[in-house]
Amino acid sequence: MVKGFELEPDRFVVVEPGDLEALKLESTRCIELVHFVGAADLDPLLLDTPYFLGPDGPVSEEAFAVLREALSRRRRLGLGQVVMGGRERLVCLRPGAKGFILTSLRYPAELRRAEVVFEDLGQSKIPAAQVRLAEQLIERKTGAFDPAAFVDRYQTAVKELIAAKLQGGPPIQVLPHATAPVLDLTTALQESLDRTGSPPHKKTALAA
Repeated sequence: MVKGFELEPDRFVVVEPGDLEALKLESTRCIELVHFVGAADLDPLLLDTPYFLGPDGPVSEEAFAVLREALSRRRRLGLGQVVMGGRERLVCLRPGAKGFILTSLRYPAELRRAEVVFEDLGQSKIPAAQVRLAEQLIERKTGAFDPAAFVDRYQTAVKELIAAKLQGGPPIQVLPHATAPVLDLTTALQESLDRTGSPPHKKTALAA
């Protein structure tokens, strides 16, 4: 197995492991902030991995707190670059509690454009009645985001598997979900609305 770059069909430039190793940058442990933006101006598709960031000892704590307070008051994110894992990464810095949340970003060249991905989709006419039903369903199920309400079922199954093995029991068999029957979309939306019941508070009825 080798790595390479395809110049044209059946013509490659082979890249050896040593070639890539020589390109790795040495970390300076410094984040150079070069630009500041509003949180709404950052495309969510660019967000990669978040990290907690704190001051490097008591000496830097005051400067750390000053920058955090200034960003918080102005409601800005700091953008910069830092070497991580031998590669220079684009990062954003935002205040979080008494520290910062440092999030590594993808470079725009790493993203595929949505227009290209969906270019084969047709421009079909959208039924107004189905849209109104969908809007009602969305409104009924709208509320504050609570991450604790969502359970990682795979992680739960792994824990149950470990517990069963410790007790000498048979492995847990996870049964596949039954395939749902294909329904008319309007019928399916109406059934979903019926299951949710009345909304928790009064809302103006959608126009017919």
